[in-house]
Amino acid sequence: MAFDFIIATNQAAGLGRTTKIVLIRICSDINDGVVKNGVGIVHRSYDYLATMCECDRSTLSHSIAELVEKKILTAVPAGPNNFYKFTVFLAELRKAEPDWPSLVDEAVEKRKRKAEERKRKRVKPDPVDVREEQYQDEIEDQLEFAGEE
Repeated sequence: MAFDFIIATNQAAGLGRTTKIVLIRICSDINDGVVKNGVGIVHRSYDYLATMCECDRSTLSHSIAELVEKKILTAVPAGPNNFYKFTVFLAELRKAEPDWPSLVDEAVEKRKRKAEERKRKRVKPDPVDVREEQYQDEIEDQLEFAGEE
């Protein structure tokens, strides 16, 4: 079951890199025996998580605050030394997964807009340069014609 949490974390959109790393670390510690109805529980300290995620405690706090704000997990103090009970909600985590068809549609629209912009931005030849080339061609033609007689 912890595997389901990790897969959902990898597919989640709208989470920062560090936040994903923190969430993957928390999800990897979920005990399969305590998972019920898509709710996983983990008991860890901030210090342990910060060490395992190779980040500062303040960075970890910001990441956990982001996850709590998005209602993906709850963090409840559960003892001394910054020990917390983290509850991860699989249903909320899956809501953060990207909507692939809409992302594809957005990418196609973006390409179309860029192609239209490129068409509009194509450099048109300067009329003065065009006239100059025509004039030079006329002179060359006259010189050729005069040389043939």
